[in-house]
Amino acid sequence: MKEKIKKSIKVAQLYYLENKSLTAISKQTGMSVATASRLLQYAKDVGVVKIDITNPYFSAKELAETLSDHYQVPIQVVPNLYGNETNPLASLGQYVASYLREVIHPHDILGIGWGKTIKAIADHLIDYPLEDVQVVQLKGHASLSAADNYAMDGINAFGRAFHTKPNFLPLPTIFDTARTKTLVEEDRYIHRILELGRQANVALYTVGSVKNNALFFQLGFLDQKEIESLQAEAVGDIVSRFYDKNGQIVNKGLDDRTVGISLEDLKQKERRILVATGSRKVIAFDVAVRTGHCSEAIIDEQLGQALLDLMEVNTDENG
Repeated sequence: MKEKIKKSIKVAQLYYLENKSLTAISKQTGMSVATASRLLQYAKDVGVVKIDITNPYFSAKELAETLSDHYQVPIQVVPNLYGNETNPLASLGQYVASYLREVIHPHDILGIGWGKTIKAIADHLIDYPLEDVQVVQLKGHASLSAADNYAMDGINAFGRAFHTKPNFLPLPTIFDTARTKTLVEEDRYIHRILELGRQANVALYTVGSVKNNALFFQLGFLDQKEIESLQAEAVGDIVSRFYDKNGQIVNKGLDDRTVGISLEDLKQKERRILVATGSRKVIAFDVAVRTGHCSEAIIDEQLGQALLDLMEVNTDENG
């Protein structure tokens, strides 16, 4: 691996610092153009090369500083097309995957949610073997529809990256009755996984909206009446726990049927990393951060700008 990194550094220096084309690099080094291209991409993937696109009007760094000051929570804003990615979700995924190499340490227990955002992070993970790291799902993932929640892809990728056996929570996110859920959770294996989730010192999860196109609403757990009821009260969800504008659980009956870590247990964790993209999640994210549901956050520029706009609207209304 060291030899590959050395070659990738050489290619990156020739390409970015000496402005040489891949064809010219191929002739100089004797490697094929395809190999040079792969090494250049590898240099980006492992963090040898970091590309930052700056908005001249309001940069990601300025957004991060403004939002962190406003919410009194560390918020990182990932620039659009970070790492030469083609869309904000992939950019966020690459950034967070790299960031995890800084914050995950030997003997840590990492609890993760699921969904498109977590999958985007998983897609950018590289080998990072650490002693006795454990990875566990924070909520049930079995779906009742053909829609993909990316849960298995996500946790398997995390397991491979950290060279550890993934701890699956092989249950539906929501049971039909609270009694059934309680009975199943008494199983020794299930109890162990749930307890491991509670013990996790690092949690990585996203926030969901309650709009009609929300992924959770496509998974078949809720009928239309239940969805409409949630939309009337809730502003978003974290690990499939739906909360209102004050950050409080809505629909306790539904919450009692939900499998996974509670929001109160989540709040006890040493490090709670909330990741999110897109302006559609602005209210859900705003409430989650204001009501203490994360210790830090990483977002894309679109969501960052939407939060800035929300701040200005609230200032105008209160001022």
